[in-house]
Amino acid sequence: MLDTRACLEVGPQLNEFENTIFGPDFSCDYECFRPWVESRVPFLLNRLRRGSHGRSSVLSVASVLVTDAESRDRMMRGEITDTVLQPWRTNGGVEAVAYLSVRRQREPIHLAAIYDSLAGDIESFRRRVA
Repeated sequence: MLDTRACLEVGPQLNEFENTIFGPDFSCDYECFRPWVESRVPFLLNRLRRGSHGRSSVLSVASVLVTDAESRDRMMRGEITDTVLQPWRTNGGVEAVAYLSVRRQREPIHLAAIYDSLAGDIESFRRRVA
C-alpha cells in the first residue's frame, strides 16, 4: 500500500492506469493532473504488485481531490469536467471540498484497507490546515 506521498511519485503511472480503465471518453492528459501533483493536495492510495521483469502494476486505486466549492459547483452544473477542477489553496479563504474521483479495485479485498488509509490521510490533512 502506498500513501499519498508515494503515490505522487508515480503520478504518471496512475494517470496512465486511469486512462486505460476509463477509455478515451474519460481520459485525462497528465498535464491536467500535474497541478494536483504539484499542489500536494490530492490524496491517493493504491496497491502495487510486482509484475514480470521487475515492473509494478496498479491493482487498486482510490483518489480524493480537495478542491474548492466554486470548482465543485461548476462541475456539478456541467460547465467543467473533473479534469479541470482546481486544487484547493489554503490561503484562498474558500471552502475546501473533498471529491472522490476514482475508485477502482481488481481485488475487492483491498478496498477496506485503501479506504482506511485514505481516511487517515484526509484526517492528517484536516489537522494540518485547521
